[in-house]
Amino acid sequence: MVAWYDGNGGHTHARFLLPAIGVVAIGAAVGLDALPGARRGLTTLVVSVALLALTGFAWSRFVAAVAHAGATPAPTPRAVADMLHRHGVAHPWMLLAAASLTVLVGFILQQGGLRLLASEQPREWPALPPAEVRPEPAAHP
Repeated sequence: MVAWYDGNGGHTHARFLLPAIGVVAIGAAVGLDALPGARRGLTTLVVSVALLALTGFAWSRFVAAVAHAGATPAPTPRAVADMLHRHGVAHPWMLLAAASLTVLVGFILQQGGLRLLASEQPREWPALPPAEVRPEPAAHP
């Protein structure tokens, strides 16, 4: 349906391609799992950065499409800030800085979690023994 629409003069919108990003990410993760560094989560980081770059590219295309004549040339962060300011965001650079910091913290947490999962439990810290099974008390009618 999308190919027919695009072939008849329509324009493909990003919402038709977004469901494929998850499939590409899973396929890439499975394919990259056997590479060196996969155990420490490096391939996951590479795929995440690549998807972030694709998102930035798509945003820059959007900004270029909606930018007014004489506006800041797209695709730059300044163009995104100008667009946000034109649409009512009082301090767009603060918003962009907070969003960038959130993404950076997310990547750091992702890598920390993957490294933690990849590390083996030290020998001096034995696993917990199984919990004791206790019968449930009888209910009083």
